[in-house]
Amino acid sequence: MAELSRRSFLKGLAGVVAGLVIPEIWIPKKTEAADIEIYRGNVISSQNPIDYYGDRPSHPYKSYPDDYYTPSGSYNYGTPMRNVQIEETYLGFYELENRMLTDQLVIHHIGGDCDRDVSAEEVHQWHINRGWSGIGYHFLIRKDGTIERGRPIDTVGAHVEGQNSHTIGINISGNFCNSLPTDAQIVSAAGLAADLCSMYRIRPSYNTIVGHCDLASTACPGNYLYERIPDICQMAADLV
Repeated sequence: MAELSRRSFLKGLAGVVAGLVIPEIWIPKKTEAADIEIYRGNVISSQNPIDYYGDRPSHPYKSYPDDYYTPSGSYNYGTPMRNVQIEETYLGFYELENRMLTDQLVIHHIGGDCDRDVSAEEVHQWHINRGWSGIGYHFLIRKDGTIERGRPIDTVGAHVEGQNSHTIGINISGNFCNSLPTDAQIVSAAGLAADLCSMYRIRPSYNTIVGHCDLASTACPGNYLYERIPDICQMAADLV
């Protein structure tokens, strides 16, 4: 009789348990940091970088600001500027490294046989085709003075061999071995330099705002732009 009562009890208990609704528990899938990075909320595979203009995906734990989103570093994509506006390009990159020190700004040109108004997106594709993480310059200044964002500002660039760990690369579109930079490009370069010097507490000078040729054996940024670097330094100093 006791055995029967026990069986009846267990049978009834099983029925109650079967009728319960067990809530679904979401367990986040672990992602290999080496194979993924997040750019403005968009997942970029290190095997397949993409340019992405869509909405940010939701995050299960917290909401990141629209211009600051990464799981493994402190890449600053939307630093506010006082003297200039930055045209966002939303480029996708392979793996990048944080830059720990910033004490120089390096001026470049496109050079070669190219004197046209090249965009950051086009340079980005050139550099990816070389096997790089993406565009090596942090900013590119178009002929009308528009400043386009290149590599994220707080990451190590790829623009001066042996000097990338402490410098920011600014490319001014054109070939200034043969032609003159526009006035709009010089004004934008000075305003950008002033904001970057303020941001990183750099004193604008001929030692801190330099041409590529000051750090390497090269004709870059071309004589016609190089001779304007003192003007850029002075204008930047006046704006800081």
